[in-house]
Amino acid sequence: MPTQAPQPNRATPSSSAQLRSKASQAQRSGRVRLVGLLFAVSVLFHSGVVLLRGRSTAVHWWTDIGWTLISLIAAAKCVDTALRQQRRHQRRAWWCFAIGCASWFLGMLIWDYFELVATQITPFPAVSDVFFFALVPAFIAGFWFQKQSAPSVPLTLKHVGDLGVTLSVAAMVGAMMLYRPATQLTESRTYVASALAYPVLHLSMLLFGLSTLWQYNWGRRRRVLSVQVLATALLAAVTTLYGHSLLIRSYEAGHVIDVFWVGAFCLMIWAAYEADWLHTERSRVSDVSPTLDALVPALGVLAITVVAFAFHTQWTTELVPFLVGLGVMLALFMGMRAWGSSQLVKGLLDDVRREERRFRVLLDDAPIGIAYIRDDGKVAICNRRLKQMTKSGSIDLLEGEEWVESGVSDRIRTVLLRKERIQSEHTLAAPEKGQEGEKEHLSSELERHIQLSVAPLGGGGALALISDGTEQHMLLKQLVQAQKMEAVGSLAGGLAHDFNNLLTAMLAGVSLVRLKQDDPELDEHLEQMEQSMWQAAELTQRLLTLSRKREATMGPMQPAKIVRRVAKLLERSIAETITLKLDLEEEDLCILGDGGQLEQALLNLALNARDAMPEGGRLEFKMRVADLTAASARSLPGSYLVLTVTDTGHGIPEEVQSRVFEPFFTTKAAGEGTGLGLAMVYASMKEQGGWASVSSLMGRGTTFSLYLPAREADASEVESDRFTSALPQGTESILVVDDRDAPLLAAKGVLDACGYRVVLAWSGAEALERISKGDQAFDLVITDAVMPNMGGRRLLAELKAREVNIPVILATGYEVDPHTSSDSFSAVIAKPYHSKELARIVRRVLDERANQVSSSSRAG
Repeated sequence: MPTQAPQPNRATPSSSAQLRSKASQAQRSGRVRLVGLLFAVSVLFHSGVVLLRGRSTAVHWWTDIGWTLISLIAAAKCVDTALRQQRRHQRRAWWCFAIGCASWFLGMLIWDYFELVATQITPFPAVSDVFFFALVPAFIAGFWFQKQSAPSVPLTLKHVGDLGVTLSVAAMVGAMMLYRPATQLTESRTYVASALAYPVLHLSMLLFGLSTLWQYNWGRRRRVLSVQVLATALLAAVTTLYGHSLLIRSYEAGHVIDVFWVGAFCLMIWAAYEADWLHTERSRVSDVSPTLDALVPALGVLAITVVAFAFHTQWTTELVPFLVGLGVMLALFMGMRAWGSSQLVKGLLDDVRREERRFRVLLDDAPIGIAYIRDDGKVAICNRRLKQMTKSGSIDLLEGEEWVESGVSDRIRTVLLRKERIQSEHTLAAPEKGQEGEKEHLSSELERHIQLSVAPLGGGGALALISDGTEQHMLLKQLVQAQKMEAVGSLAGGLAHDFNNLLTAMLAGVSLVRLKQDDPELDEHLEQMEQSMWQAAELTQRLLTLSRKREATMGPMQPAKIVRRVAKLLERSIAETITLKLDLEEEDLCILGDGGQLEQALLNLALNARDAMPEGGRLEFKMRVADLTAASARSLPGSYLVLTVTDTGHGIPEEVQSRVFEPFFTTKAAGEGTGLGLAMVYASMKEQGGWASVSSLMGRGTTFSLYLPAREADASEVESDRFTSALPQGTESILVVDDRDAPLLAAKGVLDACGYRVVLAWSGAEALERISKGDQAFDLVITDAVMPNMGGRRLLAELKAREVNIPVILATGYEVDPHTSSDSFSAVIAKPYHSKELARIVRRVLDERANQVSSSSRAG
C-alpha cells in the first residue's frame, strides 16, 4: 500500500470546506450514476416487452424473470441497508421493507412456476396473490417504524387537505375505472374482491406513506422517504390498472403497464442507497420542495382528467351522484388545503419576523462589531457596536475614512478577492468627540485599538468581527512601563540608603544651627541650604516612587489650596513675560490623596512649561470634577478630579508624546534634565488610582492632564503644620544604633538639644551588648533598618527573644512601605527626616511608654 503523508491534528477551515465539497460532489456523482443505471434498466425492460409482444413465450420469460430479479435485488439491498443503520427504528423500518420486497419475490416464484414451468396462465386468485398482498402491511410497518424516529409536527388544515385531496382523487379514479367492470363481471365474489383488493390495499398504503411524509419533520431523511412514497405511488397506480384488467379479463404478461412494476422496485433500491449516503452527507436540514408541494392538487386533477378520458366508455349514470359527491369533497379539501397553506405561511412569516427581532437584539447587544459584507463591498447587516467604533459612525468598511486610514478596508478587500480568512490588528481614532473641558484633551489622545477577523462565507460575501482591544493594549503598555519602573527600582534601592544617611546628617545640622542662632541674614542663607537639601532628598523620593519602593501617603487634601500654593511658589521662579492664570472649580473640595506628590507633580509640570516658553507666554492651571465612563476612563469609571497644566510653548512632537512619561527620557540637552520629572508625575498619579496624559500640537502649546479619583474626605483632618517652633524636651536615656557616623551624630545632636542622655552604638551586636550589661537602663532605642550582620528588624527580634521590653523606633531610608511595618516597632521614621519630626516622634513614643507604665502600676 502506498504510504500516506502525516496529516495535521486539526484541519483548517478552508481545508474542511474543501473536503466537504469533494464529498458532496462525489455523492452527487454517485446519485447520478445510480439513477441513470436504474432508468436504463427500466428502459431496457420496457424495450424488451415492446419488442417481444408478438411472441407469447418469449415475452412471458422476459417479464417474469425481470420482475423476479428486480424484487430479489430490492430485497437484498434493503437487508444491506438495514444492517448499516445505527438507530433501532430505522433498522426495523428497513427490515420491514426488505420483508415486503422478499414477499413479492416469493409470489413471483409461484407465478414463474405456473407460467414458465407448467406453461399455463396463472390462476387467479392463487397463493402468489397472498404474497403480493403481504407487501402492503410490510411497507406500512416500515413507514410506522420510521415515524418513531422523527419528531412529529402538529396536524394542520393543510395536512388534512393534502390527505383529503389524495383520498378524493383515488376514490374518483377508482370509481371511474373499476365500478362498471365490477358490476358487470359474472365471476365469483372472491374473484371480484381479490381484484379490487389490489387497488384498495395499495392506495391505502400510499395514503399512509403520504401522511407519514407530510406530518413529520424528517430533516435530511425527507429525500429517502420521498423516494419511498414515490415507489408506493407507482405500485398503487400499477395495481389499480392491474385490478381493472383483472375485472375486464384483459391482462396478460407483456402488458404495457409491466414496466411500472420494475420501476417501483428500482425506486426502492434508490431509496436504500439514499439512506446509506446519509452517514457521509454533511449535516443539513432540507424541507419539502415548495414547487412540488404546490403541484399536489394539480397532479390530482390531471390524474382525474386522464382516467376520465381513457375510461369514458365505462361511465354509467349510476356513477354521477357518486362522482358529484367526490367532486364536492375534492373542492372542499382543496379549499381547506389552500386555507391551511395560507395560515402556515402566515405563521412562518410571524416566526421569521419574531426571530429577526430577536436576532437584531442579540446582534445589537453583542460587545463586538459584527458586519456581513456582500461581494460588492456593501455592508448588508451590521450591529450598533460597529457604528460606535468611529467618530463619524461610518459602517462603510471599504470607503469610510477611518476604515481606509487604519487599513481595515484593504484587509477586507483581500478576503473578498482571495476567499481566505484573515486576522489582524488596527488603530482607529477615538470614537467619542471631546466634550466640556477635560474631554477635549482626553478624546484627542485616545485611540481605539481593534482586532479584526474576516472570514469568507460559502454563499458569497464575508463576515467581519471587530473587537475593541484598547483596554488590553493599554494594560500591555502599563506592564512594559511597570517593568521599566522595576529596573529603576533596582538602581534606586542601592542609592537611597547611603544618600539619605548623608542628607539626614546635613539636614539635622542645618536645622540645629537655625534654632541656636538669632541672625536673620544668616537664617535666610541657612533656609536656602535646607531647601536645597530637601530638593536633593526629593530626587531620591522620585526614584523610590517610580519604582514603587515608596507608597503614596493617602490622606485628606484640598487640591485648590495645593494649586494656589504651587502658583505662589512659581511667582518667584518664572519670568515676568509668562502670564500665570488659575481656573479652579470646587474651591472647597477635599479628596483622599497624597498632597505632597500632587504638589511635586504640579511643580514639575509648571517648570517644564516654563522651559518650553523662553520668550514668554501663558501658563494656566485648571481644576474641575468630571464623571468619566468606562470608554473614557483608563481606570474604573466614576467621578474624577481633573487638573490640567497648559502652556503656549513650542509643543511636543507627535512621535515623542508616547515616550514623555518614560524614566530617563528627556529632550533637554545634557545636564539640563534627568528625565525623571514626568516619569515621577505618571507614577505618583498611578499610585493614587489615577493617571496622567498629554496632548500637544507643534507651535501651539502643550496640555498635561492629571486624573485622580474624586474620593471625598473630611477637610477638618487636613494637617496644617506638622512641626512646632520649638523642640520638645526630655531627660530619658536613648540608645541610637547605626553603622554610619553621619546619621549617628545627626541624631545625637538633635536629641542632645532636646535634653536627652544619648548613647551611640555602631552595630546591632554592640547595641545588644550595651543593653545586656545593664550598666545603664535605656528608655528608648532608635535603630537603622539596614546594617551589616544585624539590621533593625533582627535587633528587635533579639530583644524580644531576651524579653527586653524597650520601645524601638525604626529609621529607614529604603523601605517598601514604612507605615505598614510599624506594627512591631513603636514608630517608623523615614530618612532624611527633619530635626523637629525626630524630636516629636521620640517625645510621643516616650510619653506613650510612660502612660503604659502608669496604667500598669495603678492596675497592680
